[in-house]
Amino acid sequence: MEAEIHYRQIPLLRPLVALVIGILLARIKSVPPSAWIFVVWALAWLSMAKLRHVRFADQPLWGVLVGLFFLSIGFVRSSFQQERYPVLTDSIHLVQIEDYPVHKGNWLQCRSHLVTSGKGLMLYLRSPGPSSGLLPGSLLRVKGVPDRISNPGNPFEFDYKGFMNRQGIGYNLFLQPSAYQILPQSAGFNWVARSMIFRHWMIQQIFRSGISEEKANLIGSIAFGERSGIDKETIRSFTNTGVIHVLAVSGMNIAMVFVVLQYIFGLLRRYRPGSFIYLSIVLSGIWGYALLTGMSASIMRAAAMATFVLLGSAIKKEAGIMQAWVVSAFCLLIVDPDMLWDVGFQLSYAAVIAIVLWQPPIARWFHFNHWFPEKVWALMAVTLAAQAGTLPLTLHYFHQFPLYFWLANLLIVPVISLILYLSFVVIALYALHPVLAIPFSWLLNLFTTWVIYVVRAVDHLPAAVLRFGSLSDLQILSLTLTFLFLWMFVRLRRAGNLQMAFGCLLIFFGSSLVQRFQLTHKSEMVFFHVPGSRVLTLIQGTHACIVYDDQRLNYARVSHYIDPYLVHEQIHHIDEFWMAGSLEAGEKGLHRIGDQISFQGMHVRMMRRHLSDAKAELSEDDLMIWEPVDVSDPVQQSTSGRLWLKSGSGHQETDTFPFRWLLLDKAVRMKKEHSGGNGTWQNQAENLF
Repeated sequence: MEAEIHYRQIPLLRPLVALVIGILLARIKSVPPSAWIFVVWALAWLSMAKLRHVRFADQPLWGVLVGLFFLSIGFVRSSFQQERYPVLTDSIHLVQIEDYPVHKGNWLQCRSHLVTSGKGLMLYLRSPGPSSGLLPGSLLRVKGVPDRISNPGNPFEFDYKGFMNRQGIGYNLFLQPSAYQILPQSAGFNWVARSMIFRHWMIQQIFRSGISEEKANLIGSIAFGERSGIDKETIRSFTNTGVIHVLAVSGMNIAMVFVVLQYIFGLLRRYRPGSFIYLSIVLSGIWGYALLTGMSASIMRAAAMATFVLLGSAIKKEAGIMQAWVVSAFCLLIVDPDMLWDVGFQLSYAAVIAIVLWQPPIARWFHFNHWFPEKVWALMAVTLAAQAGTLPLTLHYFHQFPLYFWLANLLIVPVISLILYLSFVVIALYALHPVLAIPFSWLLNLFTTWVIYVVRAVDHLPAAVLRFGSLSDLQILSLTLTFLFLWMFVRLRRAGNLQMAFGCLLIFFGSSLVQRFQLTHKSEMVFFHVPGSRVLTLIQGTHACIVYDDQRLNYARVSHYIDPYLVHEQIHHIDEFWMAGSLEAGEKGLHRIGDQISFQGMHVRMMRRHLSDAKAELSEDDLMIWEPVDVSDPVQQSTSGRLWLKSGSGHQETDTFPFRWLLLDKAVRMKKEHSGGNGTWQNQAENLF
């Protein structure tokens, strides 16, 4: 039986919890950072004066002080992190490219940074233009004011701003060919740019070795984390089969780098000075590989854990996986608190802790006398543990569960290790002479073909994916506590833990039933922000009527903007209508007179006139209408409007939103509250956004 783990064996566990709580509290922003600094340091000096002759470990006040200290560190670091991208006003900038440009329609997308401040910038260059010679490290002089990255403002949308900020990018800038110039000089040596050039060279070696483009792009993602060449359909298949993790460089890749370096330089450890050289080489190789693959959250977690394990071994203090897990998370969050909100960070750490806690008891379910089924079951135990640990996050973020994840992982994961090793062998041998790489390139092509075949075959099995609606915070918490109490029951064999697990499971299903009832009895009206147009969605239960004011629009073109809302609200039936088209009276609960649409007692007028010009046409019922603040120039590039509600007694201004071309730049959601009678419509814009 595995050894018991006590929290006292993991010194940084409690500071890590306090740090995470501080980062969470920073989202509330109820206390200014200066207050936390004052309180904590005042407590620190008072406590040091009182306890300077007493062992700190024996004083409860010392534990409270340490907890408050790290809580304040998390709060202050996260608060300052959120304000790291101020509004820019200068129109001339020097910009350095960090990665190879990627074509996005008629634009070239270039990840870059401002040379003067180091702030990350996503640059979009109009194509064609003088950009064919752009490489990582290229220097540009650009004319334009970068905009801070923002979200469109639609309900339950992907937090694009937060995602880009966590990648170190806070601004974007669109430029025509005449607005930028490629400079001949360089801004100096840049490690990131050099690593991207080296990664590109290595991937090109795989292309030149005779492997097809589809398979070479897949190898580039598996070995180096370069996903730009993989089509959306392939990524969807990997997601649906539960093996998307193989496309994200992580612990398996770091283990491969460690094994190779240990095999080559392991003899150095036999000599006293050689141990330091060996440790320096291995750590440099691990973090060099992490830099080469883009420093994603999963690879940084694996590299940090490996670093602390190796350092512990070097000083003759063995560091277990739990200790390395805690220390690595603590250090990464101290450096970048926003990493806590990264999905890859959450999934990576959840998978590791689940494997540590769950894999041993699952492995004991079966025992085989032959080595092959024993190894197969050991791999299956790891897969089951990781899937159980990440299940709440998977349902929360992706709203689906891959039913055959166990089969896909069993058939693919062993082959992925071979692909990793063979990819580096092919790169090295092809650089020496192309003929040397032929047999290994053939094997690499064969294994990659197998991976693609298995993924597509499993994806086409019946009921390969179970789809769910969005989970509430209560459901996520109850499901997580269910697995935690089940683990405690398996380890401690106490009936109380099993009862708590069933209680949490009942809360999960009970809240699911309540949520389902609320969703099937709702009436809502949502104006979505779709650049260049307006989309009105009318919701009755699980049925949605989408109304467009532009004949060129359809669901396929606007799904990116409205799908998060439809998935969250578990909408199963969709009908589409166009303002310029025909609409039968009362069809799908809709009524239209001119530019007015009526739905469930709510009347919406989609107009481009001033409110004062339309007062005579307004009814006594509730009315939602957009009034331009400045109508002197109806086609001005940027203006704003006010949302008005009319409820018999008069007009009431509810909020002011910016919009372009007299169209919405932020979604507005109206919900009918059934408090009695037919209910009243309530504006939820302030609650959601």
